Amino acid sequence: MRRRLTEQPRMVAAQVLITLAVLAGAVYLGTQIADGEKGESRTPATQAKPSREALRLQQNDTRKARRDADRLRARIGSQRRRAASLERRSRTLKRSLDRARRRLAQRGPR
Repeated sequence: MRRRLTEQPRMVAAQVLITLAVLAGAVYLGTQIADGEKGESRTPATQAKPSREALRLQQNDTRKARRDADRLRARIGSQRRRAASLERRSRTLKRSLDRARRRLAQRGPR
């Protein structure tokens, strides 16, 4: 019956999914940039190298996605630490409450 006092599992799951989605996006953009340099995945008419501007924009997007993923990972870590400390605190409070109850019970009815 002891329930862990972590943050809502749904929140953690959502954050993990968001992180994975962002990472997948970053990887996808990275492969797009790499393919673009080789001239693959383009119609023969537009085999030319992508413009510097397009490459720069894609790299910015990748960088932003990576930064967002790092930020999310850090937030998840800090929330996990906070949950653990709250759990410890609740355990110590429960313990002291039990002690107080026992002490009162020993005194007997007054």
